[in-house]
Amino acid sequence: MPCAATVSTRPESECDDGNASNTDACVEGCLAATCGDGFVHANVEGCDDGNDVDDDGCTNACQLPGCGNGVVEGVEECDDANADDTDDCLSTCFLAHCGDGFVHAGVEQCDDGDQDDTDDCTTLCEPASCGDGFVQDGVEECDDGDDENDDACVEGCVDASCGDGFVQAGVEQCDDGNDIDDDDCPNSCMLTTCGDGVKQWDEACDDGNSSNTDDCLVGCLLASCGDGYVHAGVEDCDDGNGLAGDGCSPTCESEGAGGAGGGAGAGGEGGVGGVAGAGGQPGTGGTGDLPDTEETGGCGCRTSTSGLSLGSCGLLLLGLLVAGGRRRTRIARTRPR
Repeated sequence: MPCAATVSTRPESECDDGNASNTDACVEGCLAATCGDGFVHANVEGCDDGNDVDDDGCTNACQLPGCGNGVVEGVEECDDANADDTDDCLSTCFLAHCGDGFVHAGVEQCDDGDQDDTDDCTTLCEPASCGDGFVQDGVEECDDGDDENDDACVEGCVDASCGDGFVQAGVEQCDDGNDIDDDDCPNSCMLTTCGDGVKQWDEACDDGNSSNTDDCLVGCLLASCGDGYVHAGVEDCDDGNGLAGDGCSPTCESEGAGGAGGGAGAGGEGGVGGVAGAGGQPGTGGTGDLPDTEETGGCGCRTSTSGLSLGSCGLLLLGLLVAGGRRRTRIARTRPR
């Protein structure tokens, strides 16, 4: 029986639509339809199980279970019943997190939803920057995530190199950041030493070799006469003492050897005896032109550089005496008797 036919005038009636349908706004008992009355209000409620259990098949909001109904159900992590993806709960009913592709307001600075750390947004949902430990493709040469400048990656996220102004440990000895090759730190970033081939302010020369016969000596000094080294093509000799008469002159020219001493002069021949006059005394034998005794050491013979012994002088004098005696004998034989 329709509610209107029996109780329309009763004060407890909320409605009376004159029909027996419980899916419209007025349900059995002439009551206004409400969530929880056990009747599904068409186009208004998704369900109505008439209880206050919120996690069964029909929520207390008379909605079927599902994301966006405001009730956390099943596999849902959250359900805030809105479509905002920048808050704590996504429209997918999962909690916001880095990598979900949505920038969580007040929490993340970026979120590109991928696992690539070489692009503009890292997997930490922070904009890529030098020092974050990730090498940004096309922007950085390196990124070791520290602020040390003595390793392989230096300030500015560039590879360490000679001339960058930072001394790379175990690789460089110095790095002054300039391209001046003759200061305390040359362009090789190795400390200057004599023999490195680079002339420094305190070196006269540096040809980088160990030869002492060219223009630059070991020790980075210019070759000069008297240094004790023969300068090839320039000096004949160099004995380093600056003395003359020792075979090498003070101007580093070879000195000639002394000439040999002169040979001994030959003794003069004996003179021919004069012819005896009548009754006269026989002439004396001529005196040979013998060398001065001062030159012969008093022996009447000339000495040479080879030196004659006293025995040789004696034999020479004996020979002269014998020759003189023979002349006298011949003269005596020719005298008239």
